[in-house]
Order: sequence, then structure tokens, then C-alpha cells
Amino acid sequence: AVSTGISTLSIGANGQAGDINVDTKRLSLSDGSAFTLGTGVLVGRFLFSQKGGPAGNLTVRASESVEISGISQLLTSGNQNASAFSSATLSSSRGGNILVDTPRLTVRDGGIVSTNSLGVGNVGDITINADRIEVVGSANKGLFVSEIDASVGKVFGNNADATANAGSVNLNTRQLSIRDGATVTVQAKGTGRAGNINVVADAISLDNKSRIDGTTVSGTGANINLQAQSIQLRRGSQITTDAGSSDGGNIRINSDILVALPRENSDITANARTARGGQVTINVPNIFGFTAINREQAR
Repeated sequence: AVSTGISTLSIGANGQAGDINVDTKRLSLSDGSAFTLGTGVLVGRFLFSQKGGPAGNLTVRASESVEISGISQLLTSGNQNASAFSSATLSSSRGGNILVDTPRLTVRDGGIVSTNSLGVGNVGDITINADRIEVVGSANKGLFVSEIDASVGKVFGNNADATANAGSVNLNTRQLSIRDGATVTVQAKGTGRAGNINVVADAISLDNKSRIDGTTVSGTGANINLQAQSIQLRRGSQITTDAGSSDGGNIRINSDILVALPRENSDITANARTARGGQVTINVPNIFGFTAINREQAR
């Protein structure tokens, strides 16, 4: 089946794309359906026009729930699309922001909430206010990972020439659950700075190879700031910043309890390939299952 959706696009030199505003009780996007904001236009697979004013913003308010799930296969070309809230800039103008306000947000089976840039215009921010946020699993044997992502240079593969700055991800929730390989991430694949991940929650749980991840290649590193009453990592899950030739981003954790089960290989790391690694600051009175190691021991 062909996926459906709502989109706004700016392709003129100065005009701004329209906003998408949704006010409803329940919203469900599935089988590749999407709400999409954009600026600029593709000329070919790797060629694009930098003409385009600022992208519009997406605001979704649902009094009960929002669910984004699944992918769709387009029968005519064999291409697949993820169900998504998406804002992309293919021009030199800034991408739009995404705001979701709902009691329950579920992103699963390859669904995404994403702001991204091909590499010139800066990326918009993602802000989610919800009682419960769940990011779960993947689709098509792991090719489509469920994620909340603000990134630069990830469109059509990694773009080392990207100069844009990534947006930030801001999550305000009672309970954040990331499971079964899903991710919350900010990435800058070129020379721009990565955004920050800021989470304020009662409880944060990561399970089964899930990640909160900030990655940058040569720009300023991403920072991860977590504030919660309890944080739990299970079965190979990670909270990590990773930088290439720049100094790594910092991780700051403020919580009452931080827990990982022994021998499950869950980690909190701030890495840099060739420069100085970031700092991990943990202000937690009760820590269980973690052992501090240095950079050499982590190799």
C-alpha cells in the first residue's frame, strides 16, 4: 500500500512553509504514514536546491495518546517509508521544530520522530511533553530502528561535508521507556555541533540494547543531561557520547537511584576518538551495578 500523510514545503527563495497544527483526542500514524515539514527541494538523489525559506513547525496536542508505528512498502519501487513526524531542511534555511504534548506517546516498530538536515541549514528541535514516552523495537529485521532523532548529514547516508548544527531533543515526562534496540539520539556527521539531549523524568529505563546517544564527527560534542528519580539500564543498553576529532560531549546525571544488573554489559561512556573525551558527572546517592573504568580499560 502507498503511505499517506500531510506535508508543507518551502521551495522559494524567501517564503516560509506553513505550520502543521493538530489538536485531537487520539492520533495514530501507521504503515508509513507521516506528517512532514521541509524546506528546499531534491533535484536528484544527491542533488538539491538551496532555495527555500524557513520550514514550518509541527505541533501535535492529543488529549489521550499519540502512536507512530510501522513502515510501508511502495509496490512500484520497492522503497519503504517509516511512519513519522519529520522535519527536514534541504536548503540553507533552518528546519522546523516538532512539539508533541500528550499523556502517552508510543514510537514503535520502526516509527520515528525526526528533525534532520542534509548539511547546510540548521536542524530544528524536538520537544515532547508526556506522562509516558515509549520508544520500542525496530522493523524489517532491524533496518528501521524506532527512534527520536535530531541529526545532521544522515539523509542519504553520512555527509562529512555537512556544516549545519544539529537540533536538541527535550523530553519532559513521568516515565521514559526505551526498549529492544530503540534509540534517542542527536548526531552531527560533519563539522557542525551536535545538539543536546535533555530529559526530565520521574523514571528512565533502557532495556535490551537500547541507547541514549550523542554523536559528532568534528564539531562540538553533544551533551546528555538526565534528571530523574530513578534510572535503570538493562541487557546491553548504553548512555553514551562519542566524538571524532573534537572534544567529546558531557554526560550529567542527577537521580536518586542509578541501577544496572551485573554482567549485563550496560555502560555509561563519554568517548572521543582522537581528542579529549567528555566528562561523566553523576550526582546520585545510590548506585548499583556500575564500576568506574578509565579510557584505556574501556578499549
